Amino acid sequence: MTAKQLPDDTYLDKIYTMLAQIEQEEGAAMDAAARAAYASIDGGGLLHVFSTGHSHMIVEEM
Repeated sequence: MTAKQLPDDTYLDKIYTMLAQIEQEEGAAMDAAARAAYASIDGGGLLHVFSTGHSHMIVEEM
């Protein structure tokens, strides 16, 4: 597998475009997940979290 390199002046534009697409397509689902997690914690329930790699940092903050 070879990685496609982007010119330096397009890298951030590509990232912003990708993040905007994620927000547009997944924003409602992420909001629903956040509300469900909040409702569980607010109601005295548990929120089980697990992660590996660099994404484990958010789990450590929980």
